[in-house]
Amino acid sequence: MLEFTEGKAVISVPKFDKITSRNAVFYNPLMYFNRDISVLFVDGLSDDYTILCGMAGTGIRPLRYFLESRKRVFANDINPRAADIIKKNAKKNNVILEYFNEDFNVLKGKYDIIDIDPFGSPARYMSAGMRMLRKEGYIFATATDTAALCGSSQKSCLRKYGAHPLKTHYCHETGLRILIGTIVSDAARWGYGATPQLCFYKDHYMRVHVKMVKGKRRAVTSMKQLGFINHCWSCLDRSFSTKPVSVCKCGNNYAHAYPVWGGPINDNDVIERMLSGIENSSIDNKEQIENFLLTLKSEVDIPFHWDAHEISSYLKIPAPKMEKILEVLDKEGHESSKTHFSPTAFKTRATIQQLSRLFRDETLFR
Repeated sequence: MLEFTEGKAVISVPKFDKITSRNAVFYNPLMYFNRDISVLFVDGLSDDYTILCGMAGTGIRPLRYFLESRKRVFANDINPRAADIIKKNAKKNNVILEYFNEDFNVLKGKYDIIDIDPFGSPARYMSAGMRMLRKEGYIFATATDTAALCGSSQKSCLRKYGAHPLKTHYCHETGLRILIGTIVSDAARWGYGATPQLCFYKDHYMRVHVKMVKGKRRAVTSMKQLGFINHCWSCLDRSFSTKPVSVCKCGNNYAHAYPVWGGPINDNDVIERMLSGIENSSIDNKEQIENFLLTLKSEVDIPFHWDAHEISSYLKIPAPKMEKILEVLDKEGHESSKTHFSPTAFKTRATIQQLSRLFRDETLFR
């Protein structure tokens, strides 16, 4: 057995050589950041909340929720070996966890937070998650099938998410918004309005925290924020619209990603609450988490971004430094920000025509 420590939890895991779904019990130590963010999110919620971790694996996530956020936690995993490991790790941490050894899709009960953290796509578990949610609560979900969501495997995305992706320089943001769009659509079928609270892309996965409130009007309001990314392969123009736009101003046809969530993906009040809780938390990488959250908070609220290298390659000029790009955009009156999606990318409402003019003006980048 191997021993790992995360936050306040110490767990034992069957020995493994590499991270794979074929391991005796699945545990990915590289996902500690994912768990840190969710623990920090949950810590600021009511202590009366109940949490169901649908794919608990070694029990690290439910244990951390219990130890670091003082919530009542239920753990489930379909793997019988995992159920045994969860029991032993709970005892190791002097924690009494309520756990099940069932297929997530047949579980019963009502919970305030449903955490869906599978190996691959969470899409096929969403209906079960909605069924077990109280009238108001949260769906947390992780997706590691980025090849589908980002357009490398379009048929897979269509099959799993009922969506058409685009493999662009900003495909990770589009993929994240497809994932949110799927949750919003599933929520509406169950009579919930869905509002993203904290959603991000990192490394090889996407993670979403979405608030759910029962109500037909709320569901319709959420659905109205789904739409199309219009992308021109010729001039790089891009936009979001609730109905597809066929032809770009340059005369070429747009390609489309749909349906995607076009509204905000983060709530700054939630981020502020999380930032205020970092200092007293048990997470180890406080500075990394704080910088990440500050970046999310600062992002311009538009459903796409621009890559400096992509624009420079298109214009056949050297790429300016990011700090200079943001400085010039601000000077020219264009709201702009860095984005967590890529260190070479930025967000702005400036058009490709305006960006091209600024990038070509050497006097601005001296």
